[in-house]
Amino acid sequence: MALSKTLPLSTGASATYHRVIKVTVDVTGGRAIVRIGQYLDQASRDAGKEPMSTRDESFDLPSALVSSVGTAIYGELKTISDFADAVDV
Repeated sequence: MALSKTLPLSTGASATYHRVIKVTVDVTGGRAIVRIGQYLDQASRDAGKEPMSTRDESFDLPSALVSSVGTAIYGELKTISDFADAVDV
């Protein structure tokens, strides 16, 4: 999934294809920081080109989503040998 919208970049060029390339979730604070790769177009991205630019956006997350992310992360942690026998508290 990506977003299509023509946005001017600081270089004077425009990007038309915007794809999330990294998400950082602050579970305690209930916020997300999203890094967006900005490409000339989808064909450039599909061809494996690097983004022309990246930008970070942050926003509050709904509490239900924060809870779901936290639950999923703890579940994944228990697949690591050090935490295999850990108990949810």
